[in-house]
Amino acid sequence: MKKNISVKEGNLDDVLLVHENIVEFDEKHPPKDFFIKRYENTKHIIIISYYNEFPIGYIIGYEIDNDNFYCWLAGVDVNYRRCSALSMMMNYLIEWCHKNNYKKISIKTRNKYRNMLMYLIKNNWNFISVENKNTLSEYRINLELNLNNK
Repeated sequence: MKKNISVKEGNLDDVLLVHENIVEFDEKHPPKDFFIKRYENTKHIIIISYYNEFPIGYIIGYEIDNDNFYCWLAGVDVNYRRCSALSMMMNYLIEWCHKNNYKKISIKTRNKYRNMLMYLIKNNWNFISVENKNTLSEYRINLELNLNNK
């Protein structure tokens, strides 16, 4: 299946097709403004992974400052996990950030998203802080990847 996966910059229409099939996200049909308001007026990127030209995953990120790029949302359709789509999108993001002279990429995930936490740990992301929330499963884990070491 991996050979049928491709990654390229995409658009919100493809994001919306994928978003409804990401089981971790509560809101399955957010309006485009939900996304646009987060990154408008900033340097940003939308990366889409495709299986035979059908969108199966996405990453949306935007600039925090000249040195730091924030990976805001990332996910892969539950039916296409374990086919390297996330790794391929993250590699694309890392290369794009290198080309755009960022020194680090930041990401935030929740304690309950163990698959994402394991992926990040396995791929050398560093824990920065934890934000307490109402329940332990909702705690936010802040991580970053130092691009000077990549």
